[in-house]
Amino acid sequence: MLLKLRLLLFVLVLNGLMVQAQGGPPPPCGLTPEYVCDDDLDGEVQVDLFQLFPFRFCTIPESNEQFYFPLTYYTSEDDAIAQMNPIANPENFITSTSDALQDIWRRADPIDPATHPVLTSYDPFAIVLPPTAVSPTPLIACDLDTDGFTEFNLFSKTAEILSGQFFGYGVRFFETYQDALDGINSLSSPYTNTTVNQQTIYAKVSNITRVQDYVCSTIVELELIVQGTCEDVEVMLINAFGPPRPGFTVEHELVYKNNGLNTVTSGTIVYIKDQNMVMNDAVGDGSDVITITSEGISVDFLNLEPAESRSVLITLTCPVETPLGEVINSSVDYITDTNDVNPNNHNPTLYQTVVGSWDPNDKGESHGREIIIDEFTNDDYLYYTIRFQNLGTADAINISIEDVLDSQLDPSTFQNLRLSHSGSVLRTGTNLTWTFNNINLPAEQDDSEASHGYVHFKIKPKSDYAVDDIIPNTASIFFDFNAPIITNTFETEFVADPTLSITPSQSSTFIIFPNPTKDIINISFNSNGFGNGTLSLLDIQGKQILIHKISDENRMIIDISDLQSGMYFIKVNMNAKTAVKKLVID
Repeated sequence: MLLKLRLLLFVLVLNGLMVQAQGGPPPPCGLTPEYVCDDDLDGEVQVDLFQLFPFRFCTIPESNEQFYFPLTYYTSEDDAIAQMNPIANPENFITSTSDALQDIWRRADPIDPATHPVLTSYDPFAIVLPPTAVSPTPLIACDLDTDGFTEFNLFSKTAEILSGQFFGYGVRFFETYQDALDGINSLSSPYTNTTVNQQTIYAKVSNITRVQDYVCSTIVELELIVQGTCEDVEVMLINAFGPPRPGFTVEHELVYKNNGLNTVTSGTIVYIKDQNMVMNDAVGDGSDVITITSEGISVDFLNLEPAESRSVLITLTCPVETPLGEVINSSVDYITDTNDVNPNNHNPTLYQTVVGSWDPNDKGESHGREIIIDEFTNDDYLYYTIRFQNLGTADAINISIEDVLDSQLDPSTFQNLRLSHSGSVLRTGTNLTWTFNNINLPAEQDDSEASHGYVHFKIKPKSDYAVDDIIPNTASIFFDFNAPIITNTFETEFVADPTLSITPSQSSTFIIFPNPTKDIINISFNSNGFGNGTLSLLDIQGKQILIHKISDENRMIIDISDLQSGMYFIKVNMNAKTAVKKLVID
């Protein structure tokens, strides 16, 4: 954290001589602000003012120090002029980081006032807090020629080291700790290790804003490991056939793929179902051993070849008594004895909301509608699934899907993970287009099971996401030459608390009553939040059912008697803020 500074310089000539003052002086009279670092983070810094601000008065050379008594230091201009309350121990001056800025006045009294004037000047300085740096996990890279040396992408560890600190901080890498301390001989990336098989280098996190560049830094070790066997198994858990509905089955597709260059001889994948769901069956392609357990299933596979992927279709039942709006979650863990180069793609979790009715052409994200911000790192992705189903009366010969990415998503991180059918994807800027030519997707009336399809991809949000940020995403599905089917808008919200999706100030923006209700709802807007805006009613999938403009009145009455019973959401956009509340219709 950098404290705000005022850059001023005053040169006062006292004892009857002319007084000169200059604000924001240009060179050569301007003083560069000084900075000190609170290395131990105790909130205080001890400085030697004699060293920090020596004899230096605008154009008066430092050699003139011989004509003056030792400098005296003050914390105010009035004290400096009146020679009152000087700082007793300038060489051990202690200041606090709680101060907005620290003003120091220097005074030089001449030995012979007849020949030299009294000099005073204002000197600003600020305390810089050292950045937090997280000791990263080892960086592993593959050694294709088995000579013990390979290239490392050092900056792939930047996000982990910064741990959410991005603006105003930078990371540089050094071979030795002394080089890191001195800030010399920084390494470029990719970097080839100089010690066979394993090497320790040093990452230096520094403040890089304004003139205090690199004045305050933190150094952590980074272990480089050369791995001869390059294993990279990616595990995906896909909602391929829609959300759970009470009394109906729900299917999850467990996919595991070898992204590495070597055959993975063995491994185990454990799927943990939601405790409220009933396991029915799990079917693979016959090459792996699938065991149904009380908690879910385990899959033991052998000899997964490079670029090979396998899948298991898991069928569960959602109990009839499951309430609408209940969030169920299933998770996966990949267990291996070897050092996989990418442990971040082993543990997918799928969150789904229980619904009463649903549109088979929809879009969802595996984390659910809320993500606890402290549990989401800059290495994590959002995993989207766009599902489609042919509800027509004949085969769909060609299908395409268009998705315009929200500005809060980083298009450069997009990765297409899996398609239900043979097809292609093209990204142009923030526009994604999937094309399935000659898919010949059967109509539901002819083959219900084969009438479904999906695309599954991952993408990262931009690094400046914060609590209460909402990332919307909608897709358009084209069946042959028909008008597009617009999916629901799935909204991902970053929250600070798993039980609270809006802040107290947002929740007080409006009141719904009665809730639950059967036919009408009254919405009263509090005066603190009242203003022009819109009110939307969304179903459990996030699809907009109706929208009203908020008039000049602070109360609305809405007839919802034609809607089916279940869980809904009221969303109010007002005064550039969004508030959401649940509505239950009996």
